[in-house]
Amino acid sequence: MTEPLPSAAPPDFDRLNSAQRTARRRAHMMRQALRQFANLPEAKRKAGALKVEDPGVLDANYSRAVPEGGLILKAYTRILDFKDSGYCKGSCKALGGEKAARDHVWITKDEVKAMAPAKVEVGFRYAMPVKVATRLAQYHLIDNTRGEPEPWKPDDVRAKRMSLVVTSATADVIELRLEGEVLISTDADTSKAERGYEARLLGLLRYQVGKGTFDRFDLTAVGTHWGEHTHNSPARPGKGVLGQSFELAGDKPGDLVAPQGIRDREGYLGLK
Repeated sequence: MTEPLPSAAPPDFDRLNSAQRTARRRAHMMRQALRQFANLPEAKRKAGALKVEDPGVLDANYSRAVPEGGLILKAYTRILDFKDSGYCKGSCKALGGEKAARDHVWITKDEVKAMAPAKVEVGFRYAMPVKVATRLAQYHLIDNTRGEPEPWKPDDVRAKRMSLVVTSATADVIELRLEGEVLISTDADTSKAERGYEARLLGLLRYQVGKGTFDRFDLTAVGTHWGEHTHNSPARPGKGVLGQSFELAGDKPGDLVAPQGIRDREGYLGLK
């Protein structure tokens, strides 16, 4: 029996429920397509029955290729509350607002090289490469717990400081501490800003000298967030605590999903 298509939502259906309805519609279409495929003659269902022509030169603006020799970070975002002098799981009335949001961060091979310390000396401090710091601030230090928000505009990043400090070093391994803070708001006067985020960052990284890459990249950002983006409303009233964590991804299919921000490829990779 064919599953009935979900009925249209009333005009006042909230956006998140609308998004859920869209997901149900897509699931219905996929099941319908599978049934149609199963009804095809066996000859048309065999591997190689369908010939796909060479697509030719692909448009670079729509490239979703993982940066070769670079790094992929898994990013998690969750709303928090402050209770008994500590942080706890946040409460939110919006559908899905209390769950962790997921994304990925892409860092290129050249940026990995630029993150390595110029001096193998405990206490040596240096700035995070500008492109990496900018990408984190604009595209990832953001509340995406209730939808897919647009990135911050360059001018919204009022202040960002991210630095790396060598904490221990041998001929093979260099351990680093990442320290930072950001102030992002839609108005220079934060009291007038519709949206904003003020956060501190702390991370631990480990660089393998022989391999020329990092095998640890643990980063946490916690701060005060307020307001809502176009596609992730409604926000919690007033100002609330937002927490984010980043860690190295693996090589499973799910780890290779492109960042949400790569839709703005040139901006995301710093090509503009």
